[in-house]
Amino acid sequence: MNTVCVYSVEDFVTGDKPLVEAGLPFGIAMIATVVKNLGHNVRTLVITPVSNVDARVRQVIEEFCPRLFCLTAVSTRFPAIREVARRVKAIDSSITVILGGPHASLNPEEAIGEEAIDAICVGEGEGPIAEFIAQLEHGAHPSGVPSFWIKLPGGGGIEKNPTRAFLSDLDSLPFVDRDLWRPWMFGPPQRPTVLVGRGCPFRCSYCSNHILSQLAGGTYVRFRSPANVIGEIQVLVDLNPDTRGVYLEVETIGANPKYAAELCHALARFNASRQTPVPFGINLALTQRYGRDEAFSKELLSHFKKANIRNINIGLESGSERIRREVLRRPVYSNADILQFTRWARQEGLKLFLFVMIGLPTETPRDLAETMRMTRACDPTGVLLSIFFPYPGTDLHRQARELGLLPATGASLGQERARPYLRGGTLSALRIEWAFVTFHFRVFRGRWPLSMIAGQSVRQLIVLFPAASAWFRQSHAIQRLRALIGAPAPFPS
Repeated sequence: MNTVCVYSVEDFVTGDKPLVEAGLPFGIAMIATVVKNLGHNVRTLVITPVSNVDARVRQVIEEFCPRLFCLTAVSTRFPAIREVARRVKAIDSSITVILGGPHASLNPEEAIGEEAIDAICVGEGEGPIAEFIAQLEHGAHPSGVPSFWIKLPGGGGIEKNPTRAFLSDLDSLPFVDRDLWRPWMFGPPQRPTVLVGRGCPFRCSYCSNHILSQLAGGTYVRFRSPANVIGEIQVLVDLNPDTRGVYLEVETIGANPKYAAELCHALARFNASRQTPVPFGINLALTQRYGRDEAFSKELLSHFKKANIRNINIGLESGSERIRREVLRRPVYSNADILQFTRWARQEGLKLFLFVMIGLPTETPRDLAETMRMTRACDPTGVLLSIFFPYPGTDLHRQARELGLLPATGASLGQERARPYLRGGTLSALRIEWAFVTFHFRVFRGRWPLSMIAGQSVRQLIVLFPAASAWFRQSHAIQRLRALIGAPAPFPS
């Protein structure tokens, strides 16, 4: 069965080549791989804000004659993906259209309520899609498929099937078929990302994990075996000898310290056999233990160094301990804890990148100033800065609604994490935007060249204006600006 897998992205490189290797969409990419491995023909389609949706959908239908469209969306991209579904049905109403991904799982009623969508998948979809497509291939109207909500024929209602338990053995999944997405990739495949695990042990209020973890039974936080991870890395470097680094995608490697040590040992053995060691990067969510148990932290950092893990991404999020505790529901760590851990990490020669959010509910000018002060005090290599966006379905979205901070019903979802979305809070939109543009100056003055800071500030300013941002990307000017800035990137090299 000919199947099209569709992904939509707002932050893109160019209109024709919107993705970079490090930004591979693992969810829909794994679905595409599973469907292909079942013997079906698969094509991919990537939609951006500058895409001619009708033309792209029409072209793939005319050339490929698909019988199934598999869509995925986060909440901010649901309007774009909904338009894809509507275009498909307008061209050929007999094509089956299904939706998975975060929006379908967090807001299933809204998702299944779209007329152009025939079914949605709630939770993980690798097993359910195999059963769904098998029934569809044999001419049946799919029914009884775990994790699927399926519209009954003739407008007869919706069949809501129980959610299948979380997949316990991630090693049973195939390696992602990256060639399916190669037509949409900008630049050579030199910095791939490899998925190490799924799930997060923490319940941060702004993140979807605290909702997704409740969708099914079984163990939510899981890891691939070190041997399985190394196997995929080996395939990637064999195919691309010029690989300059691999990012190890996981919510936090610290969820299982024993596993972290085993993975690091495996990475070290892998690199020991190579003339040129591969550098790695990884995510680590801190708790107070990381700043207070020196032996524990230094042992972990030593493992990182031996494994050639050069970059660590850490979530500061807010420099305000009140915001982290009362609003974000972050793991417990004080400012002193994170300062101590970042000091130890720098002593080991590791590059630190901090996730930072501004424009949060109840955030005051003092909180914002403390975030800037703490970010500078951590002395990071770089900052992954965003403006808070309330994902529908999360606890912090509900809290923002109760505080009257959400725009009026029907307002555009806006540009995710790059423009102020809340209204009527303690910080004005203008003040948040000013902080967004000047953040790097306040954090890196005296540490980065002024030209680099100015370039980064210009880039932040461009991002605030969607039309300007789209023009810059479409004209490749954003790539020239990035090269000119030369700011550190959170990808290992």
